[in-house]
Parts: sequence; C-alpha cells; structure tokens
Amino acid sequence: MRGAISLLRQDDVEMARFEPVSPLGELGIVANFPRRVTARSTDDSMVLVLARRGFDMLMADDLKMSVTVLRNLVLLISARIDEDNVRAFEHKELRSRLGRLERERNLTQQALAASGVDTGEIQSRVDAQMRAAVPTILIVDDESQICEFLSRALAEYNIITAGDGVDALEAAAAQPPSIVITDVNMPNMNGLELLEKLKARWPDLTVIGLSGYVDEAAAGKLGFDDFVCKPMRVAQLRNTVKAHLEKTV
Repeated sequence: MRGAISLLRQDDVEMARFEPVSPLGELGIVANFPRRVTARSTDDSMVLVLARRGFDMLMADDLKMSVTVLRNLVLLISARIDEDNVRAFEHKELRSRLGRLERERNLTQQALAASGVDTGEIQSRVDAQMRAAVPTILIVDDESQICEFLSRALAEYNIITAGDGVDALEAAAAQPPSIVITDVNMPNMNGLELLEKLKARWPDLTVIGLSGYVDEAAAGKLGFDDFVCKPMRVAQLRNTVKAHLEKTV
C-alpha cells in the first residue's frame, strides 16, 4: 500500500494522517467494534479494501486463506506490541535517569546548605544560565490541549505558553523567546495581528504559523517565517524549529 490516508471525524475534521498508508483495521479486529471514523485518500494512493461480508465468506470457504490471514494479523499486531514495548522501556529508562539526576541534585543542595552556602542564590544563577543556554519557544494557541501537545513535542527547549495574542505579547516582553509558534484563529488577538505586533517590536524574531484552516499555498502569503498545518506531524514540527534555531546561531 502507498499514498496518504486521512482519518476524519463525523464533523469532517481531520484527526490524523498516515503516509505511507498503514493498516487501519487492527483496533476493530482486536476490540471487536467498528471504526467510527472516515478514511479519505489525500494523495495518489493504492489501497486494498475488503468488504466485510465478502471477506467473511472468503474466510469461511477457504481454510488456507483463513489461516494465512489470521497468521498475518497475529504477526502484525505482535510487531505493534513490540514497538510499544520498546517505547515503554525507553520511557521507563529515561524516567529512571531523571530520578537519579533529581536525587543527585537534592544531595548536592543538602551538602551545600550544610556548608553554609545559599542554595537559593545558586539555584537562581543556574536557572538563569539554563535560560540563556537553552532556546525559549513561545507557544500560542487558545486550545490548551494543543499547547500541551506542542510543549511535550519540544520538551528539550524552555517552553512558555499563551492562550491568545494579548497574553503572548506580555509573555514575550517578560521573557523574549527565540521562536514563536502561534495559531492563526484565536480570540482577542488572532495570529496575524500577533505576527504584525511581534515583528514591529522584534523584527528578527522567527514566527511560525499554525492552522488547520489554511493550506500551504495560502500560508506563504501570510508573512510567517514558516508554517505548519494541522494536524501537525511531530517530526516536521521538530525539524522546522531546529532548522530556524540553527539559522540564528
């Protein structure tokens, strides 16, 4: 299978996109309930679609075919489980390392405090040096779930968030960011107004637009330094941010 497939909710909102096309039926097979979304081809695609009744008849009439299909399903689902287990192990290992670093930091602070050193002052200096060494990304979106998702996707940076353009300007003034990622459609002050005000005050500041209602062709005319369309791909977002940060070094 090749091409691109989008999954749409009942209100025709795109929830996810698969490139290349991936098997979409495992969840229904495992949990024994039908899919509640619509799959739509968004690119020149080659997809195998089997009607439920015809497929059931084929499975009932051809034992060899039935065994082959079930074996392949087991292999497919097993591979997915293995991938999830690897990610779960990596996550557990990372949490273990973070826990060790946290304990080391606490012991260091206790040792310094016992020696009469002002640990609060040291922590303030360390925080200031971290802010200077690690780029700050300002994420602006009126949907808190999007802010949380982007914060997790860009967790290696200093992240500050705002729910609209007004709050974003205040946040940028308090802690100037290296990059701003902003939604276009927001209350109080939308992304285009925010872009204009940010560029007026910080002409060299990189501002990346974010929207599910603007296509890439139209996005190029809006004045953003770059644009990411919703639903966003994490790899694309991270690569876009990294590329712009490298330009500023």
